Amino acid sequence: MRTRASSSDLSECGAFIRTPQPPGVGSRVQMTLRLDGRLMLAIPARVRWIQVDDRHRPTGCGVAFEELSEDTLATIRRVLASLEAELGPSTRRPAAPRTRARHFFARHAG
Repeated sequence: MRTRASSSDLSECGAFIRTPQPPGVGSRVQMTLRLDGRLMLAIPARVRWIQVDDRHRPTGCGVAFEELSEDTLATIRRVLASLEAELGPSTRRPAAPRTRARHFFARHAG
């Protein structure tokens, strides 16, 4: 199943994915992450936790990236550094600057 969603929190280890129907904890997903409106990265990930909308937080899931190539990791680091320079450092987690919404497609991999 292919789903379009967005992320508002990205780090070099994973992301929070806003989606009304998150896959179950432990599910593998194949993400195609679009950064800077044009850069596409294919990233395998695993769902680590699920969040249900409680009026203060959106429904979605936290995913941990798996098997990142050195090139993909270097690209994510460059994008995070650029975003931190543009938006300022994160107040929640210094290693994970908050990003603007980035669209991605996730395919449940089983």
